Amino acid sequence: MRVRGERRLAASRWVAEVTQRVLLHPLPARAGPFGVASLYLAADEEAAVGGDLYALTRSGHTTRVLIGDVQGKGLASLEIVGCVLNGFRWTARHDIPLLETAGEIEAAFRQEVREQSAGTGPRDGPADRFTAESFVTAVVVELADDGRMRLVNLGHPPPLLLHRGTVTALGPTVPAPPLGLGDLNADGPVVDTAAMPPGSTLLLYTDGVTEARDGAGAFYPLAERVRRWTEKEPEALLSTLHADLRRYSGARLEDDVAMVALRRPGVVGPGEH
Repeated sequence: MRVRGERRLAASRWVAEVTQRVLLHPLPARAGPFGVASLYLAADEEAAVGGDLYALTRSGHTTRVLIGDVQGKGLASLEIVGCVLNGFRWTARHDIPLLETAGEIEAAFRQEVREQSAGTGPRDGPADRFTAESFVTAVVVELADDGRMRLVNLGHPPPLLLHRGTVTALGPTVPAPPLGLGDLNADGPVVDTAAMPPGSTLLLYTDGVTEARDGAGAFYPLAERVRRWTEKEPEALLSTLHADLRRYSGARLEDDVAMVALRRPGVVGPGEH
């Protein structure tokens, strides 16, 4: 009986890992001129999946990145994760403008929740835990190859711009509610702009990073810690952050964690190699 139980658990973990890979397609190591890395850690280690999400698309000379966090965690969030990711990828395939992208994802999400709440969707799985009050925080970033940046923030922690030992939080000029709660904002979200200098890194993350606590209950000071690592390449940056976060929190995470880092190459000056 013990062996059969272990085999069933191993099979369940394998299915969960495959599901995660299907939903969260592995991000490419490069997107145009940008180096890319991503990291995903589920709080429910038995499930290996959770409610955080990310995606990246490339069109012409533009890269779009999405990061988000579904209310709740674990297997119950997979239905909504898939809905948001499919909406984002659909808008990319159809070259939908950035601001309209947020509207299309919002519409798809609200339709999914309405169907689940009304009982028209499958009711024997985790999705029946979702209600009309379900929501997803998200940030969609559009990066031109020349470093021009446009962002739509829907109630999500602000991305951080890392450059030469400085860390700048790219918060929204006008706060907007998360996906699913868009009717609380009559004016809708806004598009903010910023510039990504050569040699800088854009770090997107979910609140599982900043809400990780140490033994005394203090939150992880992401902006303070990452200031030491602004010159690292994306893969090394996320690896360092992961190890530091594990040490800080005592290797135990209370929430799902997702991070995406994109680095714009520096400009090689005269006489440099």
